[in-house]
Amino acid sequence: MINNMLNSTEGENLVVVLAMFFIYSVLGWMMESIYMSFCNKKVTNRGFLKGPICPIYGIGEFFIYRLLSPFSHHLPMVVLMGAVFATIFEYGIAQMMIRRFGCIWWDYSNKPFNYKGILCLESTLAWALYAFVEFSFLHVSIENKMYQVPHMFLALLVFLAFLVLTYDTYTSYRHVSEEEPESEENNRLRFNK
Repeated sequence: MINNMLNSTEGENLVVVLAMFFIYSVLGWMMESIYMSFCNKKVTNRGFLKGPICPIYGIGEFFIYRLLSPFSHHLPMVVLMGAVFATIFEYGIAQMMIRRFGCIWWDYSNKPFNYKGILCLESTLAWALYAFVEFSFLHVSIENKMYQVPHMFLALLVFLAFLVLTYDTYTSYRHVSEEEPESEENNRLRFNK
């Protein structure tokens, strides 16, 4: 059954979607880490996980791209809606993290036009820029390249990446649950649970 799925058109599409999840997750981690390393004036590994990945970007891209692709012919609407949806998504993730850990892995308190340090205008404008880049050229370019990779090889890479992600998620979650997260390293913002 799994072999049939991997050899079918739907299986190929699923493997490409999953590969793109990892690509966007790594691109998001790179963007965040470079930006925060610049801000902190030292190398900073962004995100909840220890590895070079921020799954929030892969998940966000998946849902936002699918929600907005029917409007892709109207780029200004996509940019506006991308900024709004990504900001709502960021707020939802923050609320989940606050409930579970009592903190979030970012702090916009020092940014102008921020809401409780969770959201800020600068971040929302960045989401608009990301939506523009994604819908203008990035998504189609990545997707086309993924279809050029031999299907079974891509499926193997995705499988191995999921194994690594599962292990990293488990160990990172245990670490954060058992120990007090450091506030300064990743600019975490604390809330009372």
